Amino acid sequence: MKPAIFIHIGMPKAASTTLQQTFFSQLPQTKYICFTPDSMVTQQSKQLSQLLLSSEEYVPIAAIKEKLNHYFSDTPTGIISNENILM
Repeated sequence: MKPAIFIHIGMPKAASTTLQQTFFSQLPQTKYICFTPDSMVTQQSKQLSQLLLSSEEYVPIAAIKEKLNHYFSDTPTGIISNENILM
């Protein structure tokens, strides 16, 4: 079964850090990755970045989906949170 993967794109000054520190990390049966430098799960975000980065200029969406599904395969739900996606 494929995990449900959610991407949280937090707006600056919109309580994203609070969600990251107190809500996402406490959800049961959820693998949570945060791309904030001071995050407790920064090492995991580095691992996920390595999975998704490519020397190719274009990475097909199917390849990204496959890598994400594999990375989150040990849990029914995955959350990726990054406040800097919009910047």
